[in-house]
Amino acid sequence: MGIIYNLSEDQVFEEARTTIKAQMDLLEAAMSADNPKPEEVYNTHAVLKADLPCISVGVESAYQENEPAPQNYGAGATIPVDNRVTVSIRVHTNWNYEGAWLDEVKCWRLLNSIKNWLYVHRQPGNDFYVMAIGESKIRESFAESLTIGGSIMLELYKSTEITLA
Repeated sequence: MGIIYNLSEDQVFEEARTTIKAQMDLLEAAMSADNPKPEEVYNTHAVLKADLPCISVGVESAYQENEPAPQNYGAGATIPVDNRVTVSIRVHTNWNYEGAWLDEVKCWRLLNSIKNWLYVHRQPGNDFYVMAIGESKIRESFAESLTIGGSIMLELYKSTEITLA
């Protein structure tokens, strides 16, 4: 008996990134008159020509858990699957060069705006639910983008199902 995933891990991975990026785009629009405000939102951490300050979204891991199917289930039966995704959101505030200065106030304000937005929007779309929002970290150096800033981690959850073939 085979298993057909109605949504693969890769699809969940990409859907989570798209969902959180869409929320960050909405946040960017909502903050258009604020200071500080993000200039751009990117769907990858590897942004080498960024408009600073900016936000980037990356998925760290995605996995699926399901109960083993009892032998008495026949072909066509569906079993629920728990999808858990870890997403990182980074705030890039300055280029990373020797003697670079990190505006900690700007970084904290942007990270707090992101966290507040996600607390209000615990169901960001595509049937995802924000299970946990991690601690804000600042004074981080991001090698992929040659920038400095801060980050937070999110744990997302989504329930889907598999079909027994």
